[in-house]
Amino acid sequence: MGGLTPEASFYATPEVTESGWATVKRHPLSAIDSYGFALLMTEAFNGCLITTDFIGQAKSIPPSMNQSYKKLMQQNPKSRLSVSHFREQGKRRGGFFESPLIKLSEGVESLGLMSDGGREEFLSELYAASTDFPEEYFKIKVLPELLKSVEFGGGGPKVFAAVMKIGASLLDEEYNARLTPVIVRLFSNPDRAIRVCLLDHLPYMIDHLPQKLVNDKIFPHMV
Repeated sequence: MGGLTPEASFYATPEVTESGWATVKRHPLSAIDSYGFALLMTEAFNGCLITTDFIGQAKSIPPSMNQSYKKLMQQNPKSRLSVSHFREQGKRRGGFFESPLIKLSEGVESLGLMSDGGREEFLSELYAASTDFPEEYFKIKVLPELLKSVEFGGGGPKVFAAVMKIGASLLDEEYNARLTPVIVRLFSNPDRAIRVCLLDHLPYMIDHLPQKLVNDKIFPHMV
């Protein structure tokens, strides 16, 4: 039992395997999700499951997560920890979600809500962590949020400087698709601080900007 899709029974909860989906009605709604989330963790840290023998093994699960992980996989559905409670445990002070990567990810998502002081502190942490995480993380996760902050969230010159730092690692196609449109719009921005910042960083971006674009879209705003 467990479903009609291939290998569905492999990922089914013990109670569904034993009694079918009808048993779900007799247990907490979160029980199925808790078990599924634990299986996702198992594969995230160990690779794809090959046999059911690997289910529930905490071999590669971070030690700080072990206890909560095992509670997600309790045989008794009524005893399983819900995913929301798992998240709450991780976010407590000193919890397993208190890590530089998660702190950076949450910080960049709320950049537009920060005070000037908070934004400066975050940017300092961002620069300090620039070599700690994969380059793709900064391109995919951080850069879009920084661009939104510069254009719409009052990020200002300091955030734009961070954009230029990450932008230096982009290929020409990526640069033209992700940064060039924003740069063109910023040159039409009347904010003097932004325009001065753009001019200061012009040497770093000019090789990425087509000459026709500079003549038609940027130069008119500079005269």
